[in-house]
Amino acid sequence: MLKAMTRKKDFPLKNNERGSILLVVLLMLVLLTILGFSVSSTSSVEVRIAGNERAHDVAFYSAESGWQVALAWLDSKSVGIIDNHGSDNSGGELFATAKAGSPDTLAGGYQVDIDFIKAISVAGYSADYKRYLYNVASLGAGPGSALSAVQIKAGKVYKVGGY
Repeated sequence: MLKAMTRKKDFPLKNNERGSILLVVLLMLVLLTILGFSVSSTSSVEVRIAGNERAHDVAFYSAESGWQVALAWLDSKSVGIIDNHGSDNSGGELFATAKAGSPDTLAGGYQVDIDFIKAISVAGYSADYKRYLYNVASLGAGPGSALSAVQIKAGKVYKVGGY
């Protein structure tokens, strides 16, 4: 009975299966190649995304440092500043000229604009004291064309009369 099962007519596909393994292997190679290309392109996109994120982080932190420098500058003044000032942190005197610099000339630094809003009376203080309010806008630049803007409102109380 064993001999009867191994006859050629019991396995009609035996002769037609020649080369099917080659076809399966070629299909697997094509699938693995496509998978490899997609993983490679995904990796390169992820690297570009990380680079862009880093550039924008640098721009944001430049803008952050700009407004902090501006507040320190305002704190150093013993009288309220009522004219508008700016800086492009190019090494010159800080806030010496009004709205100096532009995003094109930042080169990895910041540009800060301090705009006087108004002076108001301070509750609980005599009329000799005024709160000076400012808008502080800082524009930071990072590598490439990355820009970031930070805007805050600041105030400081000054004694304006009577010593």
